[in-house]
Amino acid sequence: MNSWKDLQIDANINSAETLPAWFYRSVEVFDTLKEKVFLNSWQWLGDEFTTVPLTESAYPATLMEGFLSEPIVLVKDKEEKIRCFSNVCTHRGNIVVHDPGKLRTLSCMYHGRQFTLDGKSLEIKSHPFLIEDSLFQIKNNDQALGYAFLGTAPSKTDAFDYLVLFDTDLNLKKAKVLVYREDYGGEIANKRWLSQFISHPKDSPFVYGKSISAISGATISVQSMTQSLNYVLENLRAYKTQDLL
Repeated sequence: MNSWKDLQIDANINSAETLPAWFYRSVEVFDTLKEKVFLNSWQWLGDEFTTVPLTESAYPATLMEGFLSEPIVLVKDKEEKIRCFSNVCTHRGNIVVHDPGKLRTLSCMYHGRQFTLDGKSLEIKSHPFLIEDSLFQIKNNDQALGYAFLGTAPSKTDAFDYLVLFDTDLNLKKAKVLVYREDYGGEIANKRWLSQFISHPKDSPFVYGKSISAISGATISVQSMTQSLNYVLENLRAYKTQDLL
């Protein structure tokens, strides 16, 4: 008998005996106890007033470091409800929260994936004019300054990458094409052309051919950037209205 599955517990205490020596050395028993006992039981992390004393705050920790070594994060929302989540991003397995403190959202620094304090993903879903995207909050000493959005949009035969910066009220402050891969239409990266997005009225959509001028040789690229920015702003404003940004 060298398996924990073969162990029997006698109801008669008079028949009790010491566990065999192999039980304490067994890797199988060790791993089973971790999964069946410790991962399914309450563990002490600390009291509320030292972990998450403030509303809209987070406290990262490692559950039983060196044994379970499970990254977790405690959060307290504005209604003072406390939750515990895995501190690992669902996208690439990156650690989300590194330091305790005030946070309105949880933001992964790998690709900008953001989560609300109730665990919901602030995801901008795929769109015909938006292939990939990442949203980052810009801070200085815990003070929110705005947001940086990285997008990849389709062009005629490939795709191009762009960056836009917003202030906390979602006013577009800067736009820049980072990588353009087509042989024609490179004027899309021109600062003067991009300034159309910055000077545009805040609550009006960008309109190709009217408020956003066309570029010869870059028709698809211009339409992609125009429509993707409309889509991104629509999503961000919805999150802002719900007080999630």
